[in-house]
Amino acid sequence: MDLDKQKKYYLIRIIKKTDFLQLIDFLNSSQSRNKNLIIDFLNSNIDPEKIVKKLHPFHFIWKKTNNSFILVSDIDKNLVEDLISIPTIEEALDFFHMEEMIRSI
Repeated sequence: MDLDKQKKYYLIRIIKKTDFLQLIDFLNSSQSRNKNLIIDFLNSNIDPEKIVKKLHPFHFIWKKTNNSFILVSDIDKNLVEDLISIPTIEEALDFFHMEEMIRSI
């Protein structure tokens, strides 16, 4: 798992299954709370259904704390349910900045 700490968000890159397991541990830790997250799955070969199933509860936790929880993936829109899944990192960053502006209003 590659964790890139930025001033207002963390960009996390997931490639292999062990990275995904580290991500789940990280999300369960207090270190990740109250942080905006952008999680990149574009180069992973992890089953999309598994991703959605495992991350769906975390999405609600981040939503309640008014923080961003954005996936960068090509997961089918019908599968992602309430999760925010965006196809490129650039678009995810734009989306994050828009959310930041809306929260500040």
